[in-house]
Amino acid sequence: MKQTIKFIIISLLIIACSKQKNMTNPTQNTNIKTEIPPSAEIVFKGSLKGNLTDINICGFTKDPLYGKPDSDGLKTVNPYNSYILYTGRINCSNPKELTFSLPAVTIKAGFTGTSIELLLKDFATIRTDATINHYQISIDDNAPFDLIPESTITNYPLAKNLSPGKHTIEIGKKSEGLMSGDAVMGKGAFMGFKIDGDAALYKIPALPNTMEFIGDSVTCGYGNEISVENPDNYHFTTAKSNALLSYGAITAKRLNARYSAVAISGRGLIRNNEGFDAPLIPEIYLSTIPEDINDKEWDIKNYTPEVIVINLGTNDFSEGIIESESLDAFSKRFTDAYITFVDRLRSYYPNAAIVIALGPMMSDFYPEGYDALTRAKKCVTDTADHFNKKGDNNVYKLFFDLQSGPYGEDWHPTVETHRQMSKTLIKFLKDIGIF
Repeated sequence: MKQTIKFIIISLLIIACSKQKNMTNPTQNTNIKTEIPPSAEIVFKGSLKGNLTDINICGFTKDPLYGKPDSDGLKTVNPYNSYILYTGRINCSNPKELTFSLPAVTIKAGFTGTSIELLLKDFATIRTDATINHYQISIDDNAPFDLIPESTITNYPLAKNLSPGKHTIEIGKKSEGLMSGDAVMGKGAFMGFKIDGDAALYKIPALPNTMEFIGDSVTCGYGNEISVENPDNYHFTTAKSNALLSYGAITAKRLNARYSAVAISGRGLIRNNEGFDAPLIPEIYLSTIPEDINDKEWDIKNYTPEVIVINLGTNDFSEGIIESESLDAFSKRFTDAYITFVDRLRSYYPNAAIVIALGPMMSDFYPEGYDALTRAKKCVTDTADHFNKKGDNNVYKLFFDLQSGPYGEDWHPTVETHRQMSKTLIKFLKDIGIF
């Protein structure tokens, strides 16, 4: 029964998101030009350096521990060592099985030898096109390839017959996570690597900058890997959703930054899409694996973002508000909640630049009669002004251009639109002096 309820919840979320259509505007700016240094040269002003747990979110300090070679000649490398770099929210309480569910979690390491295998557990209990996990694997400078894990397999050969010498591997989680009762979507566990018997890991440098993006389906990269003029018949799939190509992940990569995303599709600041019942983003902010029965509260000391981008409001201002309260009363409640949430983030991260963003899916045309975009812009403006008037000039507002076709699944932004959003954000961050 719980699995059935879960499936209904997922279906509701997908249907709700599909109603974000006809939110178009022909004025999207696709010709932004600015002088941005090469990625490797970008260092945020006032960057925090030398904090071990800020580099390795699990706080592992030991050198790699290797098992004895198996009959196949490969030996196991356990995940609890300082040579493996982790980004995103990961539950490290069991050092032999690191669990996660949020989008764009990445695992990166340097290794020698000619072969490497991944030890990965998948927890998906409902296996449909809308629930199975997808990962992206990158080895050296070769083109990345996809991995779709099975619930009954934990050992995945990724490469063999590589040239002798040093190599790098990066595993990135493309799909988002969502849990309810006994049903699980998006949860995985990293249990280490297997490498040649005479091989070893070697240290690779961590990126110097840190960013965190808080949001909804846009931040998750929902349906961004298709591009069609009318997506009415193209609904959510994990195969065509890539959090690693969301505007946040693209921005972080371009700005030489580690990336963390706290985002779930359909969720809002004070109201989820069309009012469906599930925890709101502020309620899950300190979760490591949101809504998981074994969730461990996230320790904010594990990761210190220098730039935080919040993009919420599309789901809050979806259909159904006027059934419970007036739009004016709702807008005030939204602004008050935004001020409370930003205040909370400021208490965690006193030195972070906080950008309150909006777009690109909202408009004044849908829902009809809401003037949703105008109202949401005023709420964002009032929130930023509140902090600026108090002397906190490190809180900013940013409005992305409204999207125009083509579109991704359920009228979501395509990878190309995400790239344009990233260009807008990068220019904005440069203009306000982040780098």
